[in-house]
Amino acid sequence: MSDKKLVKNAQEYLVRPIAVAAATGCRKGKLPMRGNFLSAEGAAVTAVKNCEDGDGIIVRAAEFTGEKKELKLSVPGMKKCYVCRGDEREKKEVPVADGSAVVVLPAYSTATVKIT
Repeated sequence: MSDKKLVKNAQEYLVRPIAVAAATGCRKGKLPMRGNFLSAEGAAVTAVKNCEDGDGIIVRAAEFTGEKKELKLSVPGMKKCYVCRGDEREKKEVPVADGSAVVVLPAYSTATVKIT
């Protein structure tokens, strides 16, 4: 098994997706009750959380294979996307098209991305 495949398999085994059940009838958000909230391709997503300032979500990602990667993030209704510092301060705006944005991760790096 290649190192890339081993890292991918280990990540998928160790970090299980978390599902949160919501009570029906008390929903105030814009997202549908079914479907994908977030789609990510190209690198490992290590965390998803609300922004500390309450304006959007934070996605943390990492590149473990030693190669430059493009992380494509898709969120229904995404308006803006920013690469941020670890403390969530915006560094650079990333273009958004059709609810998706692409963030470049250098080899063995991490990224903090804010989506609004």
